[in-house]
Amino acid sequence: MKKEISLAEAAQELQLSKTTISRALSGKGRIGKETQDRIARFLEEQNAVVKTRSGMEKSKNIAILFPSHAIVAETPFFQNCLDGVYAYCSQKGYDLFYVSEKNDDLSKLKQLLDRKKVDGFILTHYQLGNNLIQYLQMKKVPFVLIGSIDDDSVIQVDSDHKAAGIELASMLLRNGEKNIALLSADSNNMVNRYRCEGFLGVICQKGSSNNQELFFQNVDGPMELDRAVLKIVDNKADCAVCTDDALCKKLVRKLQEYGCRIPEEIRVASMHDSIHMEMNNPPITAIRVDGHQLGSIAAKVLIGMLEGKKMPIKSCANYEIRLRQSTKRKKEKLI
Repeated sequence: MKKEISLAEAAQELQLSKTTISRALSGKGRIGKETQDRIARFLEEQNAVVKTRSGMEKSKNIAILFPSHAIVAETPFFQNCLDGVYAYCSQKGYDLFYVSEKNDDLSKLKQLLDRKKVDGFILTHYQLGNNLIQYLQMKKVPFVLIGSIDDDSVIQVDSDHKAAGIELASMLLRNGEKNIALLSADSNNMVNRYRCEGFLGVICQKGSSNNQELFFQNVDGPMELDRAVLKIVDNKADCAVCTDDALCKKLVRKLQEYGCRIPEEIRVASMHDSIHMEMNNPPITAIRVDGHQLGSIAAKVLIGMLEGKKMPIKSCANYEIRLRQSTKRKKEKLI
């Protein structure tokens, strides 16, 4: 347990002004890295934290965490989430820290908390086995998850992925598809799990063909994709659906390498839309979730929590299925 020292005590020990220390700890103002490191080193050596005047003083900073594998500028969903968070935080006078989180490495997060640089966190993903949520709960730090988890103690903002999967599967069956392949990336990703659960529930219950060989999980490398496409071609699948746009883009390229014509010989759909799906040739039918809206709602919920308001456990953003040429059958007229 770290001991608390006053701002005045820290200033006296370090021979710095209270304003300098306060700004260094809050991240506000231009404080040199050498001074920041000196303060952090002192607190670490003393196993101490600086007690603010009221004990409730806020930094007015929020951190948003992204998975380390995501290049935000090249990933439309994460970029849209970031834009939504930033827009709402700016209105409320909050600044943002961008944090790239790698697996269970919590060092960056702990550093922000130890230096009291942030008031709360927005998480943009959750994977089974990740200890991040448990750590934040243990530290009693306010946070919001953009995503879903079967835990009513976690404040969540998401779209209804299971319902979207159900709706997409039902639409494809009405469209006349019978032999449908489903390709999922990381099966530990909760969003992928919910999408697959909804989709497969309909296919297994109502589909005229239930070919287990056409359900592929953890398709996250070229070898796994090659094996999946070989089975799709050998089983003469009518349609192939991917849980995300990145995987769908790779699938389309691989099917075209095999000479499969979309949509004449096989229809293709994605459970996540992006500019890549919209601009593909042919354009890909996909489930559209408004990332900007998710980010804005997440920021609103977190700031509400920081202001002491009671916020709902689950807030939902809308989704829609964008019908495009990739699922049009021969006799249908293109709109």
